[in-house]
Amino acid sequence: MSLEGHRPQWAPRFGAALGRVVFALLSAAVLIVFSEKLYWYITGYTILDLLVGYFFPSFVLLTVVAAFRVRRPAALFLAGAIFGFVTEGVMTNTLYEGGPLAWFSVSYTSLAWHAPLSMLFGWWWLRRELVAGRARRTALGCAFIGLLWGLWSMAWWLPENVADPELLAQGARTGQWPVAAFALYAFTFTALLALAHWLLGRGGWRATFRPSWIEGALVAAGMLVFFVTLVLPVYPWAPLRLLVLVGIALAALYVNKRREPSGSVLSAWWGRRNLAPWPRWHACPWWPWPSMPLARRCNRRSMSSTSSRPMGWGRARAYSAG
Repeated sequence: MSLEGHRPQWAPRFGAALGRVVFALLSAAVLIVFSEKLYWYITGYTILDLLVGYFFPSFVLLTVVAAFRVRRPAALFLAGAIFGFVTEGVMTNTLYEGGPLAWFSVSYTSLAWHAPLSMLFGWWWLRRELVAGRARRTALGCAFIGLLWGLWSMAWWLPENVADPELLAQGARTGQWPVAAFALYAFTFTALLALAHWLLGRGGWRATFRPSWIEGALVAAGMLVFFVTLVLPVYPWAPLRLLVLVGIALAALYVNKRREPSGSVLSAWWGRRNLAPWPRWHACPWWPWPSMPLARRCNRRSMSSTSSRPMGWGRARAYSAG
């Protein structure tokens, strides 16, 4: 008798759920590189706690993309904004810094970082270019982001960041790193980014993303733990802002959904793909670190008199994975 006849009825559902978990984890790995490791190198090489924390907003992101037929850049930006709202407003409390009337933290972290850089470039644009085999465009895009990465990282050289007691208490390696150390850091997380995209192209990508109610309940429970322990005790009014922001984005996505055919960007890029420009990934880590020794000379004087802290730094206080 064939063993196929004895296959448990739950096996296909379990396999599909496991595939969604893997898809969310690989997407989280891509998003972490841009949302965290490009943002502040001073947190070092920690990754496992970040992967756990980013799994939840990544799961939400993929659910939104599939449910609202997201495929065009404008809709992808809105989905990325929701990802940012969940990351900064559920997993930590950065979204609410400054009080109920302070809205700059909303526009900066979610709309100016997570949506355009993590979602549009890291998750969508890179996937599209790799699948299409456009090696030159991939290399140029990575080089441009790498250059911005190196310039942005210099903000952590500023005196108040170097001596920040809260960052130091968490073990952050503040200040200027040796060029070789920063180069190793850049290559390490570019390798993680490349590996995640390669695994997505070798079967990790899903054409659809429709979690069962059990999966949804477990993910919601996990996010609720973060929200209750890290957000509500500090900002009791947080649910109001979060609901307004997510509601506006979902309403716009619903309008877009009515104009779109079935499917989403997930089905558009599904399948086992040969990511042709794989060797061109060297362009991504190669560009940030040469800008740093040059900047040491150009900015030595101005750094001593300029005071500025990158917005969103409070994630380190509220969420150890940030």
